[in-house]
Amino acid sequence: MAIFRGTGSASTTSDQATIDAVTEKAAEAATSASNAASSASSASTFASSASSSASTATTKASEASASSANASISEFNANAFAAAASTSNANAGASAIAAELSASQALASANNSRASKDLAETAQAAAESAETTATASASTASTAATTATTKASEASASATTASSAATAAESARDSTLAAFDSFDDRYLGSKTTDPTLDNDGNALVGGAFTLTVLMKS
Repeated sequence: MAIFRGTGSASTTSDQATIDAVTEKAAEAATSASNAASSASSASTFASSASSSASTATTKASEASASSANASISEFNANAFAAAASTSNANAGASAIAAELSASQALASANNSRASKDLAETAQAAAESAETTATASASTASTAATTATTKASEASASATTASSAATAAESARDSTLAAFDSFDDRYLGSKTTDPTLDNDGNALVGGAFTLTVLMKS
């Protein structure tokens, strides 16, 4: 048996299948990295919206507190007005005409004071309700902001994992291609004459060989 080399290539179907599989995994890893980056962007947007909601809720709570204070002042003024009306009614006994006039004025003042008190109580109740609602909104916004921050962190971790997988897949592909190229440079396949260059047209490397089978007619 002598060494010879005929037509053909050193690559095999198995080698090509390995290269195709590695290339496909690299493409999948790159897609995963892109999807993870998109998720991180969406989570960041959600966190920004939650922060804005929390700021709005805080403003409403401040407004409700101011309304409650104003209602307390109105109630105080109404009580003071009622006291003044009672004093006028006591002084009305000085004369019948003056008493009648004072009584009429006192009645009107009492009615006004009761109406003012009712309005003040209604305003206070509304303010308390608004403050409760604002507190609940602030709590909800805070929870949403925490959730958004967690999602952003998870998305960032997924992007890092996907990037690492893509790097590993590319490294595996490069190693496979390098191994195949090294094998192709050494096993030149079958040739009809002794080769002076390898299959890529480069100078022969040490250990390169061909196989020639001499057949008798």
